Parts: sequence; C-alpha cells; structure tokens
Amino acid sequence: MALGRKRSRERRQRATRWLWRVSQTVMVLLVFLGFGILTYRGAEEMARAEVTALETRLAEATERESTAAVVQSRLAGELAEARTESSTWRDLSACCRTAWRRHRARTADGSAAQHGNAAPL
Repeated sequence: MALGRKRSRERRQRATRWLWRVSQTVMVLLVFLGFGILTYRGAEEMARAEVTALETRLAEATERESTAAVVQSRLAGELAEARTESSTWRDLSACCRTAWRRHRARTADGSAAQHGNAAPL
C-alpha cells in the first residue's frame, strides 16, 4: 500500500506541476495579449488623430479652393468688363480719328477754295 500512496502522490505532484506550467503559460500569453491590446489601441488613437488632422487640412484646402474659384470668377468678370470698355474706347477713338480726318479734309478743301486753289471735282 505504501507503494500505491507513493505513486498517487507522484501523480498529484506531476499534475500539480503540469497545472502550474499551464497557468504560467496562460499568464504569459495574457501579458502578451495585454501588450498587444495596448499597442493596438495606441496605434488606433494615432491613426484617428492623423485622420482628423488630414480631414482638417482637406477642409482648409477645399475652403481655399472655393475662395480661389470665387476670386477667379470675379476677376474673369472684371477682365470681360475691361475688354468691353477697351473695345468701346478703341471704337470711339477710331470714330474720332475718322471724323477728324474728314473734318481736316473738308477744311483743307474749303481753305483751298477760299484761296482760289480748289481742285476740280
């Protein structure tokens, strides 16, 4: 019987050692799992912060782009107006030159006729 008790005790000790090793392994795995979760959450927070920063930059760029589009359309309108004005002044100037030339031509003909030097028509 002493032999049976000894074997039984050895089995219990082996089972206890095996259970201790399993529990240590589980503890080590839990520690690694905890580090993994902390690392994942930290990386997730960093990614969220980066996404927020990029969204902010995108919103600012979109705002600048819309402002630039408004300025560009305003400048295009002003340019069209200036071209119209320039064309009007150019036409008016040409008209004035033509009228002045006609006036000078008439005056030259008239002054020649006054002095008796008029050319026959």
